[in-house]
Amino acid sequence: MSASSMWVANAATISPSLDTTDKRVHLTVANLANALHRSMEVPQTTRVLNTIFEDKAHFVVHSAITSHSVIGDEGAANHGRLCLRHDQPGVEVFVYGKSAFLEKRKGFPCRQAVEASKAVARNHGLSYENSIFLQQSEEAVDAGVFHNDVISVINENVFLMHEKSFINQVEEINVIRRKCNFDVCFLNISEDELPLHEAVSSYFFNSQLITLPDGAMMLLMPKEVEENVKALNCVDRLIADTNNPINDRVFLNLKQSMKNGGGPACLRLRVLLNQSQIDALGGDVMMTESKLDELERIVKAYYREKITPDDLFDAEFIKDSYCALREIAKCLSMREIYDFSK
Repeated sequence: MSASSMWVANAATISPSLDTTDKRVHLTVANLANALHRSMEVPQTTRVLNTIFEDKAHFVVHSAITSHSVIGDEGAANHGRLCLRHDQPGVEVFVYGKSAFLEKRKGFPCRQAVEASKAVARNHGLSYENSIFLQQSEEAVDAGVFHNDVISVINENVFLMHEKSFINQVEEINVIRRKCNFDVCFLNISEDELPLHEAVSSYFFNSQLITLPDGAMMLLMPKEVEENVKALNCVDRLIADTNNPINDRVFLNLKQSMKNGGGPACLRLRVLLNQSQIDALGGDVMMTESKLDELERIVKAYYREKITPDDLFDAEFIKDSYCALREIAKCLSMREIYDFSK
């Protein structure tokens, strides 16, 4: 079972202190203004982030950009960060689909406005030199690319993309090269190798690209990639190419989440912190084996195998939901973050 609030890639955009002018971590809550049901998440997300990142000497939590569908902001799903290593300064990549002030395009709607992306960059104190703004191609949007993490993925100095991801893609790649004072490994998947519609249906790019302890990288991919011959061939080619650091892949069964539009990357909200920032976090939110065990116990105790419309009228369902939330907050040592707990 899945719920939209678990897709933390749409919770916020985060810039590490390595990139910001005041050397604090900046977070801007996404307004999710494109969808009414998702925009309802914003107040609770804001409260949770303010509780975790409450130490103003280290963190700044910005409220969501003005909530209006023409100035939509979808958070980290349209943001990436290029760097040589995570512990070094980088260039932040913002991807948008439209301008709030231009005529509405035909076809699929664009969720991210360039005005929102630039407002986030200004709020975070990013400079012209360490930020770049890329526009999604109309072909990509019309193929169903509602977020950039459906058509490209960034990890450290690796930028994996489809050849039809962005407008003026070749020129934009050259701009990125000029702004980065390190070599960027651009990995391009052609339309012949993997047509746009199959890139979207397999969620090939909605993968988590992670750095391993030895410096190599691994792709965490949805099972749908393994089941698509062209997508699987692309993965095999990338792994066989010793000119890039990707040398492994793991396929994950996320069928329930995928049916609602969420793959591995939708569960990614990358927060880069140094030790003093970790020590300043509110609550007890760093994951441990014992904490995982306790969260699993809570899920087994209160989460239902299925939910029907009739359950929404059941007082016991509401009671179980409240109990689960209270116990999760207690497990994470977070002060009262729910109105019903007061």
